[in-house]
Amino acid sequence: MGDPVMRVVEWATADGATRRRLLERGHQLVFDDALRSSIAGLVDEVRREGDAAVVRALARFDGVQVTAAGLRVSDEEFARARTQVGPAVVAAMTDLIDHVRRFNEHLLARGGDWQMEMEPGLTAGEKVTPIVSAGLFVPSGKGSFPSVLGQIGTPAVVAGVPRVAVAVPPTPGTGGAVDPAVLVTAELLGI
Repeated sequence: MGDPVMRVVEWATADGATRRRLLERGHQLVFDDALRSSIAGLVDEVRREGDAAVVRALARFDGVQVTAAGLRVSDEEFARARTQVGPAVVAAMTDLIDHVRRFNEHLLARGGDWQMEMEPGLTAGEKVTPIVSAGLFVPSGKGSFPSVLGQIGTPAVVAGVPRVAVAVPPTPGTGGAVDPAVLVTAELLGI
């Protein structure tokens, strides 16, 4: 047998250098130093200044002018979204959520804690561990992606995650509005 397919490192027993190496692998291929520095600066601004920094970033990067109060979707926006989304989209999202829900309910019923040895030294499996909150990101900009929320929100709902937050960039050219189909999908999920 040649080189192992996968090297197993147990986080609990790994030293600091090994942990850093694992966390940093591949970042240089995706983020150059200038981009990493720019993002770190933006994250620091948001930590220090909160919503005001987010409002400035939306204006700078997306050309969207909103107030801090406009960062959270209002009940009126949800109500308006219901009138803007056609019945075919609602039916498609209801169907998608139903399929994803049934699949995840089946996984949950199976116990979600199993493993098997694929070949000597290569183990695969799953372990379901409850979490207290989930932050979900739904892209926007080049299209409407309510199916993303259906696919990532449904497992959180089925698992019973008590706090689910969804971040959605504003739809370009709308003055900060969120895609109505995403809002309707959030309502269908009870998020």
